[in-house]
Amino acid sequence: MAKKLPVSLYEDQTKRPQYSRTNEETIKLSKIEKDFMEMINARQSIDRDRDLYQQMIEAIPRNYQDDRSTSTVPLASAFIELFVAEAIKIPTEFNFKGETSKYKQQAKIRELVRKYDRRKNNRKEEVIDNEYTTAWFWHSVIRTWFEVETVVQHELMEVDEDGNMTWDKQELSEDKIILENIDPRCFYLDNNAVRWMKDANKCMVRKRVGYEEFLNLENNKLYKNIEYVVPKNYDSKWMPYSTTEEITRQGKFVEIREYRNLKQDIYLVRANWIIIREHHIMSTINGRKALPFTLRVLGKKNSSYYGGRGLCEMLIRFNSELNDLREMLMDWIRRSNNPTIAIGNWLTFNGRKFSFDNEILEFDWDLNGWFQQLTGVPPNNAIFEYMNKLFEQMAIFVGIDIKNILGNPQQTAYQTNVQVEASQKRINVRLTNRDLAFERMANLHMENLVKFFPRKTAEWLYPELEIEDYDVIEWGIRYNKGSSWLLYITPETVAGDIYVDVFTNISRPPSDIADRQSKLEFVQTASPLLQLAMQAQQSWMELPLEKRINELAESYGLTMWGDKQGEDMNKMKADFKQKLMGMMSNSLQAPQWTPQPQEQQPQAPSMLPLNTDM
Repeated sequence: MAKKLPVSLYEDQTKRPQYSRTNEETIKLSKIEKDFMEMINARQSIDRDRDLYQQMIEAIPRNYQDDRSTSTVPLASAFIELFVAEAIKIPTEFNFKGETSKYKQQAKIRELVRKYDRRKNNRKEEVIDNEYTTAWFWHSVIRTWFEVETVVQHELMEVDEDGNMTWDKQELSEDKIILENIDPRCFYLDNNAVRWMKDANKCMVRKRVGYEEFLNLENNKLYKNIEYVVPKNYDSKWMPYSTTEEITRQGKFVEIREYRNLKQDIYLVRANWIIIREHHIMSTINGRKALPFTLRVLGKKNSSYYGGRGLCEMLIRFNSELNDLREMLMDWIRRSNNPTIAIGNWLTFNGRKFSFDNEILEFDWDLNGWFQQLTGVPPNNAIFEYMNKLFEQMAIFVGIDIKNILGNPQQTAYQTNVQVEASQKRINVRLTNRDLAFERMANLHMENLVKFFPRKTAEWLYPELEIEDYDVIEWGIRYNKGSSWLLYITPETVAGDIYVDVFTNISRPPSDIADRQSKLEFVQTASPLLQLAMQAQQSWMELPLEKRINELAESYGLTMWGDKQGEDMNKMKADFKQKLMGMMSNSLQAPQWTPQPQEQQPQAPSMLPLNTDM
């Protein structure tokens, strides 16, 4: 019979030995608490605004004391979704380049290591989360870090005939290169910083951890004093924001604060006022100590030391006005469906309240004289006109035109492309800000990969990557289409003076719909010109229409004759002319201007050497 699990696994683990803080620890904790309070006080107005943004995102309705209608339009969420959809479909390139040609091979290997890391650790999810966070709160925080994770677990080895199980206790240790989003509301930056992360000397991260998850740190050799930390019942004041979920949360938790100071080269972690980790800062950029964080902003603003402007800030006043207009309309609809009744003098319904559920109420007085329904006034058209003006102003201030995105089936491809180009101008600036932030992030992350990725395993082997389309030469690589090699990633293969250039190609091709619409409009526009050319040929006239048609095609972003040149292009043109003349030969009557009936005219657009597939 299988052995029973010990009862200690079921017992309350909150009983911990008492911890006596030393004088040195008291001094350290007092110092970081002082710095923390200065950071909190410096961003009080920012935190207050972010509470309003949270309400906008959640579309929390307004409650009135009277019977007025209430409405909260989820405007911020709609704009944020549109921005994220646009941002994530424009890929960002990370180009690794050596300062000299000497490091060309190492730069390529670093690029391959980054791609492997992105795929292996699902970095794409963090990128999408970062887009949402940046749009929500006008800025986001990305942490690049190295951690050693140790997990103790039991693995089943054998089950005998009696059902007895043999277990092997294993301790699994893994080096983790971390790239993660930090809730910006839980990140506190040096209040003396003027240029954000560029001259910030200290920062702090505040987070809440479930107690059972916290106990996993007991197996991590980088932490200490875990057994002395006593959990607390959850309190929403631990977090710098308030939501319905946070208010109703229950359980045992530990508050953790991570403090970093560049000048003093300090990394200190406290849990419920007990120091659990302490050492020098590990993160570097170009070999120099650096805070392992990247601060990204959506739009820049000079009035804040965080320096950002987000969609919620741009929309807050528009959202309020739109809510008011919707409430006016809802009140009118409600009044029109539930008319007000006026009762004269002493007319009553036996003490009962008047209702509209088809109940028959009898009374002895004159209905016309004592009973009157008050009709409401229909809504003023000014409300709808002002709504349209609001959306126009939103497009100006926010840079996203919802009306244009919804589309108009009657508008031309040119109009569509103009609208798309106009909407891209603002997002292009925001993506440029993303490039600037991601460049710092990429350099921080790459230095962690260089230092910690090429570490030998328990079998004393370096990690290896499969390199496709490249030949491995010693420890370098050479491009060779179709080739495949296994490459050991050693410290030498990724060493060198190498930098990361981050670039987002904002010159995007038109959408499939706009492209098809553009081709269709070109065919329709060019048709009269081609018919004119055929009529000119019938009358033995020469009209220089080839250049005109080519210019027209270019205006639609199309190429009339493709990329072929020389004899191939001349042959294409000759074939086109021959087909054109062949189709007209049956209709030629005389060498004079004789327009043919419409139904007998050849359809020139069908011969156009242009891909017009819809």
